Amino acid sequence: AYYFEWLSVRKLADSFREEFGKFDVILAQSAYWAGYSAMRLSRRLAVPYIVIEHRSNFITGKLPVRARKCLQDIFNRSNGVIAVSRSLLVALKERFKIRQEKADVIPNMVSRHFKYLPAARNDDIIRMCVVGGLVPIKRHDIIISAFARVMVERKNIELHIVGDGPLRRTLQRLSEATGCNHAIVWHGLLHASDVAATMSQCD
Repeated sequence: AYYFEWLSVRKLADSFREEFGKFDVILAQSAYWAGYSAMRLSRRLAVPYIVIEHRSNFITGKLPVRARKCLQDIFNRSNGVIAVSRSLLVALKERFKIRQEKADVIPNMVSRHFKYLPAARNDDIIRMCVVGGLVPIKRHDIIISAFARVMVERKNIELHIVGDGPLRRTLQRLSEATGCNHAIVWHGLLHASDVAATMSQCD
């Protein structure tokens, strides 16, 4: 699949070059699989590329066997590797033998307009919040299952889920099956200011 993605990227890159001129650097948001296209494009255009990595499956090691050699090439041939956390960078360096001098950490940035101010509350409910797309890589299923187990002993808890995606109905069925759906608030997609407001109401 990544080869066909590369063909699309090559065509897109050619149109961008015609309109905007030569690239100075290529930034790949994750080696898996934007990095493959960046590597190919880098060779084709003689332009350096940098991989910005944020996928947690590089920490867990849950990577397809057929992908590992290709990923090794992507990281080794890159001109730089940026991870969004120290633990992710450590995992990448150990798994793919990335040289220290070309690796660094730049945490995910949050706009200064995103203001999180804990709100005063008058009840004893413990509110937890998770924000993210309802997609497999985010593993909301684990969060919901763990929440259901805690609810057996603690009744004064709520789980607020902010976000939407293809797994919404599947996750709602899981919450119903585990008996915790009544304590989950499904917010769906929210504006950034509303996300901050929801987080402010949680612990």
